[in-house]
Amino acid sequence: MAVNRTGVGPDDPDANLYENFKCGSPRNYSDYCNPEVDRLIEEQSQTLDPSKRLRLVQDIDSRLQLEGARLMLGWGKEYFLYWPYVKNLVPHQSVYNYGRMQEVWLDK
Repeated sequence: MAVNRTGVGPDDPDANLYENFKCGSPRNYSDYCNPEVDRLIEEQSQTLDPSKRLRLVQDIDSRLQLEGARLMLGWGKEYFLYWPYVKNLVPHQSVYNYGRMQEVWLDK
């Protein structure tokens, strides 16, 4: 199991595939490059049928695993400290969502 902390959109495979596995991408730190995978990345991005797109993404994933393509991995350690009167502050997994404070309130 691994964690990719480069900060891509989790709900669309395009962000991850283009950023980490497309030939020449500036954030493709492993320098993985396969023109056939590039073609599949383009095809899945343009496919409107969700079932067909899922099959294409699964095919890309299988190829990446078989070829040993790797993500840039990292980890972080964070500590959360707040006073007892700070209510509804819930630490999130995402490094980008944590600053959302619309549900936080002070019981003071």
